[in-house]
Amino acid sequence: MASQPKHLLTAAEYLELDSSAAHRSEFFYGEMFDMSGSLVNHVLIARNLLLAVSAKLGAECQAIHSDLRLCVDAQSHYTYPDMMVICGELQLLEGRRDTVMNPVAIFEVLSRSTAAHDRGAKFHGYQKIPTLREYFLLSQETAFVERFERQPDGKWLLSNHEGMNSTLPISSAHCEVSLADIYSRIRFDTNPSE
Repeated sequence: MASQPKHLLTAAEYLELDSSAAHRSEFFYGEMFDMSGSLVNHVLIARNLLLAVSAKLGAECQAIHSDLRLCVDAQSHYTYPDMMVICGELQLLEGRRDTVMNPVAIFEVLSRSTAAHDRGAKFHGYQKIPTLREYFLLSQETAFVERFERQPDGKWLLSNHEGMNSTLPISSAHCEVSLADIYSRIRFDTNPSE
């Protein structure tokens, strides 16, 4: 017996479903992926990050947490980054009040189940956002952040920031934060289940 072909959603169908759902879902080329169920370190690191970055930003920039949707591609790709920084006027997807389009920096807290996607297809999509200048991947297992910065030639330069005595530059927002603030009160588990 032949299997039924998978029904792929349009972006409009996704936006309607996601807006009325109890849990957020990301959208990637016709498929929805549930984003609920983070572990405690993920939640605490994302919270610490938001507080630390918000305290350092000038009046022209703002830190946005994961409740606001990002339009990566209006027809095929929507995400909920753990945090974004937007400088200047907030640009919203036409007809929406819950979907932004112009981050200068995106932050993702890695988990074992999403790390490959965050480094691969998701980052590939993010690179197409014209305003994006930096992409950050934060470990849950140790005080370690990978920072990708767009160069004038369009290539992305990687720098690693490790240890509680390190600082993390966010050049797109003209500030820096300490890893000690980002990882404050985090208990690193040598055998995380995620």
